[in-house]
Formats: sequence, structure tokens, C-alpha cells
Amino acid sequence: MSFQKFSNSFFHNLFKPTYLKRFFFFVFSDVVIFLLSYILSFSIRFSINELVSQYETFNLFLPIFIFSKIIMLLLFDIYAISWKYFSMNDALKMFCAILFAQIIAYISAYIFFRNHFIIILSRSVFFLDFFISLFFLVSLRSFKRIMILMMNKKSESKEKIIIYGAGDGGEQMLREMLKKESTYDPVAILDDNKNKWSMRIHGIPILGGLQEIKKVMKKSGAKAVLIAIPSINKEKLKEIFKYLEKEEIKDIKILPSVQELLSGKLTLNNVKNIDITDLLGRESINLDKAQIGAYLRNQVILVTGACGSIGSEIFKQVLEYEPQKILALDINETELFYLDNKTPNELKSKVEMVLADVREKERVDEIFRDNNIDIVFHAAALKHVSMCEKFPLEAIKTNIQGTYNLVNASMNKVKRFLFISTDKAVNPSSIMGGTKRIAEFIVTSSGIGKTIFSSVRFGNVLGSRGSVLPIFEEQIKSKKPVTITHPDMKRYFMTTKEAVQLCLETAGGAKGGEVFILDMGEPILIREIAENMIKMYGYKPYKEIKIIFTGKRKGEKIFEELFRAEERVKNTRFEKIFRVIGSNRIEYSLIQGIVNEFLRIENHEKAKDLLQKYISGFKYEE
Repeated sequence: MSFQKFSNSFFHNLFKPTYLKRFFFFVFSDVVIFLLSYILSFSIRFSINELVSQYETFNLFLPIFIFSKIIMLLLFDIYAISWKYFSMNDALKMFCAILFAQIIAYISAYIFFRNHFIIILSRSVFFLDFFISLFFLVSLRSFKRIMILMMNKKSESKEKIIIYGAGDGGEQMLREMLKKESTYDPVAILDDNKNKWSMRIHGIPILGGLQEIKKVMKKSGAKAVLIAIPSINKEKLKEIFKYLEKEEIKDIKILPSVQELLSGKLTLNNVKNIDITDLLGRESINLDKAQIGAYLRNQVILVTGACGSIGSEIFKQVLEYEPQKILALDINETELFYLDNKTPNELKSKVEMVLADVREKERVDEIFRDNNIDIVFHAAALKHVSMCEKFPLEAIKTNIQGTYNLVNASMNKVKRFLFISTDKAVNPSSIMGGTKRIAEFIVTSSGIGKTIFSSVRFGNVLGSRGSVLPIFEEQIKSKKPVTITHPDMKRYFMTTKEAVQLCLETAGGAKGGEVFILDMGEPILIREIAENMIKMYGYKPYKEIKIIFTGKRKGEKIFEELFRAEERVKNTRFEKIFRVIGSNRIEYSLIQGIVNEFLRIENHEKAKDLLQKYISGFKYEE
């Protein structure tokens, strides 16, 4: 090795920061600080002549003043703190350490050097030493953080942003943004609490309420706003969004809800652009997790359609309740592969991927024969109205025959069976809705015996595959016209997470043979969703991005319903879950004959006729 390489390596290792080097640096620095503080305290309190005359006594107390502080700093673990991220909590710990050190020094000096203590030491020396020591300690340790903040302020490559919300969420996000690695430059804070106006948080001013947003943005050059209020309710969020939209602010960011953040502290990774699901979603529900855990824990669970939007969320949520085993069944080999890859390694021993088709009776029977299944969540289905219209026989095989196969295999063997139905099964007007209604008959008519069979209906799931949101998003990003079938089209919406949470509660509370519906809130105009999404991407609806009405498709309804006129709904003990009273049933002894009748169908017209025969209220929409 050459001398130059050796010297480079030596100096690199010498100045490379390590815990031990940092420890000795701060201990040495603190000894110097305490010595300086000791001298300054006595110099302020006494004259030069007094200090000279009591020089020996002055030296006598020096070790007590220094070592009491070093010991307390060690006990309070001050030397383990990373001063790059120095905070008020760290300053408070330091305050307590020095305070206790002064108390110990005072008591020690009084006990061991009482005569000298009375002559020269006054309480003012201890107070002066306390504040001077604390000032220098905090200054030294804040220096690195202050330098980082100053460098951040000089950075022009960062995105200027205004934070709305001066609470804990806003403070945490501001702290994260002021770090060197942050890509944001917070220039101002806004909050509607007038008591906070003119205050500063980490040096950033609170300049008023939301009404000041336009003026502050113009003055600061900021283009983005972060709504940093995790506890905000949906109605308030909609109100803020409409105000910002009116002010023509396009870059709006938010934080997830409090419930989504419970698992960890806020970081910049939590920041996301506001999207339509944030405005359409509803308030979080209070889950009876004890009840859900009681029936899922240590059970063998089968989820059909496990790769779909609902099935994959059921799979994900059930894993949280410590089942003995989950069988994830789907016909899509590629998606099963991805689902398996996404499963955490520590949970893979509880998971088995099952490639199978629910339409194949022998395969379904084999799965039940090989596994002691306790609970079935049946989410496998053909769900798209237009595709079921094109391929009605396939819809019958999956939605009717597949359900019948699973019910037969489950009867008197599994404990609970929940069928995922749809609002399109109410007064159905399409092949898809009709086949799901027949599947409801199969399930509810089976609610006799050891197995508890039940069905649950709900509307559109936000962001699910094939739903309007990803379709609209793709059209807007491509600057193509957004297509809607009818201007008055309304639908019920809920998030996938909420839908599945309610499904898990539903299955646990069922007694057998019920049809449940979920509180979907108010139906929403599809046209309004499209308009809001276009605005969120910074375009003007009908001008920069057109909305085209293509005409109602076969089997499509303008409005969806959750129950029929002759049906009634009754509250359950669960929030947002209702039981349908008066739902038609078919004797189970007749079910096999009906299923066979559907399987003999050869064309679309016969499918419509047979659905009309068995479903009162079936009215096919041309």
C-alpha cells in the first residue's frame, strides 16, 4: 500500500463518525462547557478580589460541579441521542438531567465541604451555573440541526408547499419537511384557530386561516397545499376541497386518516395527492374486532375469487385475525402468483394458493375433502354487466353453478358460509343481476342444519377492477373524453376496506338464511364523480376534458336499489349492517332442478326467460 493510500485511509477512518467517537467528543466538550460555566457563574456573582482570596475553595468545588453533570447526562442517556434530529423532548431530558445534577451538587457540597460551602457558595451560583450550562449544552447540540435547516432554506430545488393545520399532524409533517432529505420546502402554515395566528412552529409562520390561501400562495410562490389533519371528517374535507377548487388550487395533498396511521408515526411517505376516493369514502366504522376474532381465530378459511378486489381484501384482513389456515382459491394463475408473492414471509405457513374453477364440481369436492374447512367467503363471480350480457352461459356457470357446487360441498361440514352478492340482484334488469339473485336463493335456501349460510349485498366498490374510477383516471391522463352512459346515472359507493370489514362482521353475526345489506350512504351521480376527477387533475370539465354520454347499455339501470318494495330492513347489533326481511326463498329440494334447468340453456333469450320465471321483479332493460 502506498503512503498516500495509507494516509487517505487513516484520515477517512479517523474522521468517520461512530458512536464511540461521538461519545468521547461530547463528553470532552461537556467538560469544557461545565468548566466555562463554573468560572462564569463565580465571576458574575463575586468580584475578582473575592475569587483570588478564595482560590483554593473555588478549586475544591469544581469536580463536584462537573462530575455530577456528566453522571446525570449518562444516566439520562443523553449521549445516545442523535443530535441531527434534536427535538423538544431531547431538550426536556437535558433540562431534567442538569436540574438533578445541580440538586446533587448542592447536597454533596453541603455535606462534604460544609464550612467552605457557607463561606463562599451562594444559591445564586447554582442557579447561574444551571442556566449557563444548559444554554451551552443545547446550543452545541442544536448546531448541526440548525445548519441543516439553514441549508434546506437555501435549497431552490424543493417544492414550495403550504401546510393547512397547525396541530400535531401539521407539526410532525413540518418537522419531516425540514430535514435535509426532504423534497418539500414549507413556506407557511394556515389554521382556522385564530389563537394560533402570528405564532411560529419550527420557525415557519402561521399566517392566518384558509381564506388567506390565495394571498399566501401568490406571495410565497407555493403551488401545493397539504391538508395535515389526519382526524378530519369527510364532510369537512369536501368543504375544504371545494374552497380550494374555487380558488383554482390544483395541487392538493392530504394525509391518511387517524385509523390508517395507528401503526406508526407520520412520515413524508404518508403524504399523497387527494383523489376521489378521499371525497367519496365515509367515516370510519367501529368494528367489533373481538367478535370477528372469536369466530376467525384458529379456523381454516376458504376465500373464493381471492384475487379479485373483494376477495383479495378479505384474504388480507382475515390474516390479521390469526386463522389456522387460509385457502386462496382463484382461476387466475398469474394473479394467484402475485398474491402469493405479496404475502408476508412470516405468514406464508398459514396460506395455501388454490388454482381451481368453482364451476368444476369434482375439483370443489376434492378441495373440501382434503381440507377441514371451517368458514367460506364466496366472492368468485362474473360481475361486469356488459360481459355477462355477451356471455350469458358463462355467467350462469360461474354465478349459479359455481355457487351451488360450493354450497353443496359446504353443507353440514363448514361452520359459516357468506356469499358476496350485489345491489344488482334487487329487481334485476340484467343477466349479471339475475344470476346473482338466483345464487342468493341457493345460499339463503340452504340455511338449515349445522352450517350457517348468509348473503350480503352492497353496491360499487371504489377503485375495484373494472369500476368507473380507474377507467375515468385512464381517460383523463390520456386527455381523452370521459365516457358515461347516462347523465342521471347514480350508484352507491363504498371503499373495498369498509365493505370487507362489514362482511367480516356480517358473517360472524349471522344466524342462518339471512340476506344482509350494508349502509351504503347516499347514491352519487356518476357525472359528478367524473367532473370532480377532471378538476383534481387540473382540467376544466366539458372544456379541457369533455364528458360524453354514450347511452344506456343493455341490462343497465339508471338507479340501483338495495332491497325490493316488498322487502323490509331491520337493524342488527352491528353499525351499518341491516337484515332484509321478506326476501323470497325457494325450497332447497327444488334448487338442484332449477340449477340443471339453467345449465340446459342454449342462448341469451332462454336465459332471460328462465330468470323471469324464477325472479319476481326481473325486468330486462334493453
